[in-house]
Amino acid sequence: MNMKLMKKTVRLELMPIQVTVFTPIGASDQETLKLAEPQVIAQMQEKFPRYRYSITDGLTLSQEDCEPGRMIRYNGELGYIFEVKLSRKHPVSIALSDGRKLNIVPIGLEAVVDESLIGTVWNERPAVMKEMKEWSVGDNAYLPVGDKVKKVIIGKSTSASKHVFELSVTKQVKYYNLKANRFHLLCDTEEEARALLSK
Repeated sequence: MNMKLMKKTVRLELMPIQVTVFTPIGASDQETLKLAEPQVIAQMQEKFPRYRYSITDGLTLSQEDCEPGRMIRYNGELGYIFEVKLSRKHPVSIALSDGRKLNIVPIGLEAVVDESLIGTVWNERPAVMKEMKEWSVGDNAYLPVGDKVKKVIIGKSTSASKHVFELSVTKQVKYYNLKANRFHLLCDTEEEARALLSK
């Protein structure tokens, strides 16, 4: 009888393990760690340390795979990454289908591979921001590029420039760096962006 298999990702966070070692006076940290490693392994074989765990269906993203513009699934809900700041305690910023924006540690972020889902999560800027002609980090927009209209998210922004990332299901390093004189290319609707293609 053939058993159907499915892929799951298991993440374990081990509780601290402590061992005591005797080192020569003046030993470096690296030398001390080399002496500690066999004791840590022996302790783990004798009694596996306490741990926290999470189990996620499918393929999950490592922190290195997290980039602005990438579509994701978090706790079963579709979303996209709009910012990554490794210096923060919760380095990955995501927007979800219900409009929530969260800063998280990328545990259990699932990769989305279905391109038809691009743009199904849309974080439109509030009316007050439209009146002020301002865009916030994480907002969605349409951008005319060449002869096409791209679905994008607003990333790192200053008054002089904005990093604009195309929504995608794959890892990408490409972004558009819009200077202030090109902010007018960001559109709230696809129709507005298409009208700019003909100009």
